Amino acid sequence: MPRHLCADEGMDGGQPSQLAEVAAGLQKEVVCVIGGCGYLGSHLVGMLHGVVREIRVYDVAPPTALLFEQMQMDEGRREKVSSSPPAKFSYVRGDILDMEALCRALEGCTSCIHCAAMIDVHGDMPASRVREVNVQGTRNVLEACERASIPHLVYTSTVEVINGLHQNVEMTEDAPYPPSLRHFLYKRYAQTKADAERLLRRHAQTSDGRRVRIIILRPVAFYGEGDKLHIGDLIHSIRRRIVTVLIGAPPGHPKHALMDFAYVKNICFGHLLALHALKQDDSNGRLDGEVFLLSDDTPAQSFFEFNRPFVEQAGYTLPSVYLPWWICYLFALLAELWALLVGRMFVPLTTIAVDALCYTQTIKWDKARHVLGYRPLYTVAEGMDRTLKWFAKHPECNSFGTSGGDQQQRGRGGGRVGRKKGL
Repeated sequence: MPRHLCADEGMDGGQPSQLAEVAAGLQKEVVCVIGGCGYLGSHLVGMLHGVVREIRVYDVAPPTALLFEQMQMDEGRREKVSSSPPAKFSYVRGDILDMEALCRALEGCTSCIHCAAMIDVHGDMPASRVREVNVQGTRNVLEACERASIPHLVYTSTVEVINGLHQNVEMTEDAPYPPSLRHFLYKRYAQTKADAERLLRRHAQTSDGRRVRIIILRPVAFYGEGDKLHIGDLIHSIRRRIVTVLIGAPPGHPKHALMDFAYVKNICFGHLLALHALKQDDSNGRLDGEVFLLSDDTPAQSFFEFNRPFVEQAGYTLPSVYLPWWICYLFALLAELWALLVGRMFVPLTTIAVDALCYTQTIKWDKARHVLGYRPLYTVAEGMDRTLKWFAKHPECNSFGTSGGDQQQRGRGGGRVGRKKGL
């Protein structure tokens, strides 16, 4: 089982790491990353680059500056991880709904990581399109893996599949899916991700021994270099005075909402561990269809308190006034009705965003710890420090829609959301 790093023993410390142990088991793998040009996908490719034999990225969008940056960062740490040469890298442009192109991209691969999705947390994308990409797209990936005789598939789901319109405190993998669309905290996006999970879990229960073996991962909100969803967009909104008050109950209030965050590279390491576990599990298939929540040791805190260091580094100050849920929800509801009447796509605040900021969303990730041997590869201090330094070096990315990881969607504060990319 991979050993846990000490607090002062990160990836840059020169000590043997958990990643080196996993690399020994994955060094001959040819891995296709579906959605590899997205935010999570770019970090995954960077970590895989020092571990596997070949990486094939399949995405409808071209590789980003962030992806190549992460691959270059890997060059300086390869000797600490593996003596193997750098992974061969190739990019295949294609849509997840194009079955033939998907099958061609997967030819010759030994493993697949599927982290592509259409994220529509504000409900302004066509419902049929969101379902088509998130559910039919996942079905296509599964079928393409079967056609290509790929034995291992890691699917990136989301913790949102179990978050409902209530206080979601220390949720585990056993938590049920919300019963209907209106009960999901993130509505259509979460429901379609849950339906994709059901599809994969049914496959694991009914297929024969020649099937693709699957692990489903449910990461919490993740941050890191190039993060626009939780960092860049909030700074941009404060700069433009879109955010002038904070939503929900203030710290110390009984209804102050907390949520889990994790450093993106720890989430990536969880994906590598899942691949490694599937390979080790080939003889009995006990992990096939298993679900794992993923986080790290980052303390649960409110969305705004988590972002405070990044906002202040950028030279801004978080507003000090909090408005209660009902006032913000009423304003958001009126804004959505107005946008519907006049045909506008951008809404400064949505009802889904208000709910997301006012309900606690925390998990327990003991199952990943005990079954996969998962331990965060980076400490909380390392993750925060690396992220702060990245944003200090890239001040132009303290806004939505600029370079440096441009596959993330609009943040929790509101606005138009919708893309078909890697997470």
